[in-house]
Amino acid sequence: MRKPPVFIDTIAISEKVKATRKEKHLHQKEVAGYLGVTQSNYSKMENGVITINVEQIAKLAILFEKEINYFFADSFAPPPLLIH
Repeated sequence: MRKPPVFIDTIAISEKVKATRKEKHLHQKEVAGYLGVTQSNYSKMENGVITINVEQIAKLAILFEKEINYFFADSFAPPPLLIH
């Protein structure tokens, strides 16, 4: 029997990244430079327009002094309903 796919709420991750950046009193431009992306693209990451990849999440965990699983807590979403 196959396991159902796991869906991750990438918007929840983006929101957590944004909130954590603000808690650490960092500016988007500073974090963008650390990740090696433009401030514009980083802003899109925080707003869920661009998905943050796992490598970037790992770097953010180091920068924000958090465990990587911190960003995934509360981010697992139920699978969408499939209509046959």
